[in-house]
Amino acid sequence: MFRQGGEVLGSQRGAGSILSIVSVLFLLILLASAAIFVRVINLRATLQAHADQAALAAADASRGLVQGSPCQLAFEIAENAGFELTLCKVEGYFARIVLETRVIGLSITGVSVAGPP
Repeated sequence: MFRQGGEVLGSQRGAGSILSIVSVLFLLILLASAAIFVRVINLRATLQAHADQAALAAADASRGLVQGSPCQLAFEIAENAGFELTLCKVEGYFARIVLETRVIGLSITGVSVAGPP
């Protein structure tokens, strides 16, 4: 809305600047959310790979293919990767491993079972 001399009314002044700032902030929040999402997905895949590795090592140890205690091997693999071993259950030649970690307040879990072929 304009007055007779082409002057912008006071209620419209700066509206474009506010809209630009809000748009930039929205895009920054969206970008940060996407980065966090990608980090969590990547961490989940890494956690699962280490859970699989720990389960295979524990199953091999239960069969006598490698030396050491099955759960101790699983614990060492988890600890070296920076994850917490929350369950190590060996029944016969089968090992069930659960690894866990926390990121941004979220608990991420990897579960794996391994045994003889």
